[in-house]
Amino acid sequence: MRKKTVYLINPKNDFPNYYGGEVFGFELGKPGVMVSDLAVTTVAALMKPYFNVLLCDQHIDDVDYSLDVDFVAVTGKITQWYHAREIAIKFRERGIPVIIGGPYASLSPNTVQPYADILVTGELEEVYHEVFSEIISGKWKAHYEGIQTDMANSVVPAWDQYPNHRSLAGNLQVSRGCPFQCEFCDVIQYLGRKQRHKPIPNILRELDELHRIGYTNSFIADDNFTVYRSRAKEVLEALEAWNNAVPGRTHTFTTQVSMDVTKDEEILELLNRAGFTSVFVGIESPDENSLKETRKLQNTKIDLVKEVERINAHGVAVFAGMIVGFDNDGTGIFERQFEFAMQSSIPFFSLNYLYAFESTPLYQRLKDTGRIIDYDRPFETQYSTNVRMKQLSKEEQYFGMRWLLSNLYAPDYYGDRLCSLISKLGHARVKMQTPLGRGAGTVKGDLIGIIKNLRRRGEREKLMVDRVLKRIDEKPNSAPVIMYFLYLYAQVRFLLDQQPLDMPMYVPDEIGRPAFSLV
Repeated sequence: MRKKTVYLINPKNDFPNYYGGEVFGFELGKPGVMVSDLAVTTVAALMKPYFNVLLCDQHIDDVDYSLDVDFVAVTGKITQWYHAREIAIKFRERGIPVIIGGPYASLSPNTVQPYADILVTGELEEVYHEVFSEIISGKWKAHYEGIQTDMANSVVPAWDQYPNHRSLAGNLQVSRGCPFQCEFCDVIQYLGRKQRHKPIPNILRELDELHRIGYTNSFIADDNFTVYRSRAKEVLEALEAWNNAVPGRTHTFTTQVSMDVTKDEEILELLNRAGFTSVFVGIESPDENSLKETRKLQNTKIDLVKEVERINAHGVAVFAGMIVGFDNDGTGIFERQFEFAMQSSIPFFSLNYLYAFESTPLYQRLKDTGRIIDYDRPFETQYSTNVRMKQLSKEEQYFGMRWLLSNLYAPDYYGDRLCSLISKLGHARVKMQTPLGRGAGTVKGDLIGIIKNLRRRGEREKLMVDRVLKRIDEKPNSAPVIMYFLYLYAQVRFLLDQQPLDMPMYVPDEIGRPAFSLV
């Protein structure tokens, strides 16, 4: 019996974001991504026994709407929904049944259901046999609901079908769930508060495959990698041993942690020894009242700047998330965020307005008080919000964000933070691979072109790059991670150029911090 064919698609983002690869396609004409997609490759591995799978990551390759396939399957997040919906509509017009699953389908099923012949919510691993067996039999249900999976049942993603040469980093996951209760976060609703852990042999099996196909850096896509420290230490020790098992193997890692990681000196040392070059931390706000409001208590009663420097001292860089629009935030929050950034050794911040995702406690609280703005398209740009802010008018939001972004990513100030990081960055135990040498035609090979283009943007960008490269010469060990931060600067400049904030880069002619003003 002929296997039926499914076209499995990861839709592109509806707009450029901080960690996308749009700058590659725009400047070099060769699209790429910062991190390979774990969801679409995992689903492909689960589908293989049942279907002939054709895989497409729309960030890299165009969707082929003319393909002769039996089914189309689409996954994705809220920031991919516009393109996911477009894909579903076009294939359904051809009479091809469409399967939709993933985080957005799971958290907003009523929105997604009208566009899906088959809706899959929740985690797939425990129900995939039922789902795919019934689909190929032609007797499928309109809705399947997954349950939280035993991580021991994990599969090695189908990386053999992914365009890995156009991705900077591999991707794997070692746990799901988070015990924290941040009001704006939807992880608890999707993956639960009880963190579940993947067995270490499964982790190493995935790493073997990623390294085999050429990755020398991987993103560990856990929402909070170090929240259970004893477990995190076991994984870190295993990663260190795995790296050391093969002479010359130097695979490095990036992940997401919470700031309380600094309470444990041993775990900081293990991050260094295992090969972690950077970590993402949700700083959110330097204002303790805002942190308490959103239940981000792990960031309170500490000096955030000093804690970041403790991480840096162990050879690990920090990039961070910041949010504007908590109930406690007045117009002074923009200056406070900027002051914190410039005191820190954090070069790169993903800065956003507060957004109330459906199913979160924040959404319900604001919905009950009439402070949710309903949109047909949830995200128009990276700077969309559905929150009626308590203290900030629309004009104050607009000009405040424009001022903060313009200065946060002014070349002078970005260069200052990069140089601060170089000075504070301790020695890395695992030798980092240069991001510029993975071969012709690859994303890593193209990074040098992106950095060269930065110098051509203007005199201030040229001065920034030259100043940073000079500091790297004084501390060569910092080169690979600093090169990635220069790439991230190029991506954020592309993002800002594409956003409707209509803001040229502003750097004051006189030395000193510009004052915030609404005029």
